[in-house]
Amino acid sequence: MKDYLNELKIIIIGGHSSWVTKMRLNFPDWEYISATPNGTIPASIVENADFVYFFTDTISHNMYDKAIIMQFCLGCRVSEVKGLYWSDIDFDHKQVYIHREVVDGDNNTQIIKDDMTKSGLPEGFRVLPLTERAEKVLSSIPKLENKESLIFHKDY
Repeated sequence: MKDYLNELKIIIIGGHSSWVTKMRLNFPDWEYISATPNGTIPASIVENADFVYFFTDTISHNMYDKAIIMQFCLGCRVSEVKGLYWSDIDFDHKQVYIHREVVDGDNNTQIIKDDMTKSGLPEGFRVLPLTERAEKVLSSIPKLENKESLIFHKDY
């Protein structure tokens, strides 16, 4: 997996400085850009990237690497990984249920959006395989008593 990731042109924008230092050791060929409030980044920097990641304060710095690995394992959006609850993980059947996302709101707030249609059926609902690597990452994260709590949040 690491060899595959090293072959990709990945740009990381933002992230806690200690996390970026750790990531640079593992992925020295990736490009790391410091994010500044109200700053701009020229489009030419990201035009030829395979993946671009923007980080905010919605995930604590010690969870960034786990969130990135989960995104690669599941093949879904960062906002969908951030929206995972423990109840969305079926360890017995090795499945992950994707049906909500966490997006950034005003004043450094998080908005949890369920992808539901007017009929109440999940619009963006999909079932993804829980890979061995993803299961290993999840097992390294402390589980809360409440299964209806976010796995990735800024309090870890």
